[in-house]
Amino acid sequence: MTRAGASLDDVPARYSWRALKSFIENLDMDSALFRECEPEMSMWSQTAKTNAVLADIYDVINLLNANFVAFGSYKKAKRPKLYPRPWRKEEGDRHYGKDAVTQEEFKDWIKKKAHGKHD
Repeated sequence: MTRAGASLDDVPARYSWRALKSFIENLDMDSALFRECEPEMSMWSQTAKTNAVLADIYDVINLLNANFVAFGSYKKAKRPKLYPRPWRKEEGDRHYGKDAVTQEEFKDWIKKKAHGKHD
């Protein structure tokens, strides 16, 4: 808003609440509000759209390359790993044990956490 020469003091008098809402909804990724609301996207802030397109192109080229390599053989092309993106979680990021936890074990774990005891 300061780049536009306005402040929040101007909202009820000079600008409507609808205009403020529209302004906030259309903020770009470089704004402080966006960085506060989406901190994991901060690395993509200035060139987010360009980086996303380049990451997609990279993935497509890798897939085409894998298919090209497998074309002459009788084997199916191995799917290449996708380029990492901040909004996509890696497979296997969070695994907590193998099996389901019983209610008693879960209650004990909650009690330990509440009393500050960590495993």
